[in-house]
Amino acid sequence: MTGVDSIGLQPFGRSSQRRLLWLRTFGPHDAARRLLVVAGQHGDEPLARKAAVRLMGLLSKDGWTRGVSVAVVADANPDGKIAGTRSNAQGIDLNRDHLELRSPENQALHQWIDRWRPHVIADLHTYPARRRVLRRHGLRWAQDVFADFATHPALRWPFLPPPEQSLEEVLQPLRSNGFLCGRYTLARPSGRIRHSTPDIVNLRNCAALRSRAFSWIVEGRQPTAGEPAAAKRRCIVGLVEAVLSILKWMSTLDPEHLLAQPALPGDLVPVSCRYMRSDKPCRMPFWDDRQKRIVEAELPGRFTPGLKVAKQIRLPAAYAIPCRLKRALHLLKRHGFESRVSCQETLCRIERYFIEEPGRSRNPNRLGKPRVSLSQACEPFHEFRVFPTDADRGLALAILLEPESKYGVARLDGCELKADRPGPYSVVRIP
Repeated sequence: MTGVDSIGLQPFGRSSQRRLLWLRTFGPHDAARRLLVVAGQHGDEPLARKAAVRLMGLLSKDGWTRGVSVAVVADANPDGKIAGTRSNAQGIDLNRDHLELRSPENQALHQWIDRWRPHVIADLHTYPARRRVLRRHGLRWAQDVFADFATHPALRWPFLPPPEQSLEEVLQPLRSNGFLCGRYTLARPSGRIRHSTPDIVNLRNCAALRSRAFSWIVEGRQPTAGEPAAAKRRCIVGLVEAVLSILKWMSTLDPEHLLAQPALPGDLVPVSCRYMRSDKPCRMPFWDDRQKRIVEAELPGRFTPGLKVAKQIRLPAAYAIPCRLKRALHLLKRHGFESRVSCQETLCRIERYFIEEPGRSRNPNRLGKPRVSLSQACEPFHEFRVFPTDADRGLALAILLEPESKYGVARLDGCELKADRPGPYSVVRIP
């Protein structure tokens, strides 16, 4: 927590249009557990920002932090708030930018996360109840609060109950207070019904991989046109109650158990996964527009609530990238990875990938699974940047750099690390 004040309002960066980014901290400065709450990544979600402001009012009173140090970013996208847009002033959706870190807002946020090292992160949003795929059946979402945890399969918390159980522990107090809530669920136009994505472009999964924090997304239902003002208050209160429940949940747990299990050289790391179809349909409460009430309904479509690991790799001691690949190196620098320049002219044992056949995917934002081979060699090793896979960053490096990683940097436009054509892959593994 070097250089971070224990209590008070403090700037941690600037937006694209040079507006200050603020956070406020609460609770004891030497607390064993730290919670970061982020709201307002999307400028057109004012109720999430209002929930964060209401939360700060409660946390400023004695006893509400439960001995946890809490930091709240109430407005992560001030330019978007002023313009009334989802994106920032650069046109970047901040919650799809945590892999590339093109925006100054996200760069500043992750730099602060690296310094403060939270054990838990809660990302607040609101969601629209009306969806085209639901309207076909005369339904809309009815949940006051949806929540979900970091779902990338490389993330494991072996000393905690299963994340699904932790989710129930967090949501149960809200149900007792009359809120309708459940695990975050999406109904896609393709007919697939699933929970939140394992992709790492969002804060929830990316921050968990980079910092090992147990990360949550909490979504409050946006009132539809014509609903009374009380619906807005219910959304705000529901988001606040969810954060307070997370605070209560984490306050009794060993702080080290709240951090994801690190990966060490030689460990197996999942780099790709696929959705698993359930033999049961998706059945949950919905608002029925025809009956004008909440009903238990079965949603037609492919319900894929689970994930199955499709590919694992053995974590090497380090990865190395040629110094000439400036864009790839700059991206890793934005993520705060430490490296050194290799000047070794003598023979060094390394492992090289060769792309035998590039992958194909119908989704332009996703890399198809390539067919690769891995060979060992002893050769001079210089003019490379070497990135050690230490306990804190090994997971993230593997997900970012492995050619078979479904959500790595090889899919990014303009990045020199490509697995979409036959030939040698630029990243070298050091066993």
